[in-house]
Amino acid sequence: MSLSLILIILLLFFPILLWKIFETAGEAGWKSAVPLLNYYSWLRIINKPLWWFIFIIMPFINAFMVMLMVVETLKCYKIYNLGHQALAVIFPFLYLPWLGLKKQASYVEPAN
Repeated sequence: MSLSLILIILLLFFPILLWKIFETAGEAGWKSAVPLLNYYSWLRIINKPLWWFIFIIMPFINAFMVMLMVVETLKCYKIYNLGHQALAVIFPFLYLPWLGLKKQASYVEPAN
């Protein structure tokens, strides 16, 4: 199986893996599976302005925006450790579902 096929499969299932993160943050879990609505809801969860959405739909910049959104999501769960944040950025397909299923993880709405 080629690496590109694995990446395509992961990219297709990434929104579904965010389901539990959305539910613990108070958003409906099904919103994570709807294209573009998932990013809008994710921005609401991390309390970022709507104009960030413009950068999400721009090629190349969107990869960095998603990395930034992953780190901001971890901050909402009180995870400030650089090692954990780096791990989540490198392996978001594994780390975010683990965070959503973790029993002790609790969402704290970020301050403005």
